[in-house]
Amino acid sequence: MSKSHLEYWKDALRKQKLPRSEWESTGRTKDWEVYVQYRGRREWFNLGSPNREVAAVKAREIWLTLRTVGWESALSKFKPNMLQIIRSPSVGTFLKLVEDHSTLRPSNL
Repeated sequence: MSKSHLEYWKDALRKQKLPRSEWESTGRTKDWEVYVQYRGRREWFNLGSPNREVAAVKAREIWLTLRTVGWESALSKFKPNMLQIIRSPSVGTFLKLVEDHSTLRPSNL
């Protein structure tokens, strides 16, 4: 099945595990996420929906955007807060950015 087919993306959806301190009944996030690889780069995208059908449509849209306009445009559209460029951050600023944008457990951070 090709990546432009909606069924492909339904199978590719995942729910990330949460740190134990943030667990609800399932221990996983409510919204679906997808891990996309394109041209040697990989990124997680939170699809913003607990509905599998809606999330699959957005995942396919992300993939098609990547193929047509590339990573920078796709990131600016689907992860706009990730593209802030800080040329020389302080150590504290760097660690805060890592904490805000990573999927690391707090104990690993």
